[in-house]
Amino acid sequence: MFRPMRAATSRSKRMSARSSAALTGAAIGALTSGAASWLTQRTQLRTQWLAQDTVRRQDLYRQFIEEATTAYVDALQHTKADVPALVGVYSKIARMRILSSPAVVDSAERVGRKIVDIWSRTSPLANFTT
Repeated sequence: MFRPMRAATSRSKRMSARSSAALTGAAIGALTSGAASWLTQRTQLRTQWLAQDTVRRQDLYRQFIEEATTAYVDALQHTKADVPALVGVYSKIARMRILSSPAVVDSAERVGRKIVDIWSRTSPLANFTT
């Protein structure tokens, strides 16, 4: 049986087209899988970063509350200003400027000013204004 050359050529073209379609499908599948993996990893990293950021801010707020409370009580009980305590309070406020919203920073600054005002009223030698 002799087949004409045209039939063999069209069959090889169909096989070539099928092979190209299969390779294209495999490439698209691989790209889709890679993109999905990348997006998943990116989302997980972002979630982890946000959780760490929250923990970092909570730790800063805890430290600020502890130092501000100590300084406030000290201001109520003593007439001499505890400058290192004030430095600690204001260093926490400075860190809050980087990590926190303006509303949080404003609240912390009000606390710091209240502590300074108490020492200014109770100590005749205290002069915190420049």
